Amino acid sequence: MNLLEETIIFILSQIYKVKKDNLSQIELFKLLYLIETESYRYTGDSFFNEEVLFTRDKNGPISVDVYKALDNLSDFVQKKEEKKPDYLYKRHSFYIKEGVKYELKKLRQDQKLFINSVLLSFGGLAIKRLKEKAYETEPMLDMISKEQKRGVECFKGASLNFKTIKLDKDMKEIYG
Repeated sequence: MNLLEETIIFILSQIYKVKKDNLSQIELFKLLYLIETESYRYTGDSFFNEEVLFTRDKNGPISVDVYKALDNLSDFVQKKEEKKPDYLYKRHSFYIKEGVKYELKKLRQDQKLFINSVLLSFGGLAIKRLKEKAYETEPMLDMISKEQKRGVECFKGASLNFKTIKLDKDMKEIYG
């Protein structure tokens, strides 16, 4: 498993801590994206070592790399199509398969703590609010600004620029 795949497994194994038993595809994409943005904000570097490309889509940031990772995780992760009574459309939800054993060899303890802090901040949010949080990030605001200047609704497939994220002021004070 690579770092992204282990991160997905870890997220799905921890999400119950914020009172969810599964994640929709949109939630998973947004949480992975927020892990990346928060990593730039608090460390100045990519969580995924710039190996995961996030692009613009009509529902915000997505990554083809996440689709590939989910395909690779089919022995560990179950995908279900569900219809919730309070939502008009069916959604794809992800769970860790029951009884499956896995070993996370790439994720370090500090990375697990970082992921948990992101999950505590954003994991319990409703999908609509989670999407709003993703749209409030610098890479998305930068993209939206470019779209507005060009009079385009969505630069679908355009790469998001994480270099637009400024290091948190408290981190600047600590690390100069």
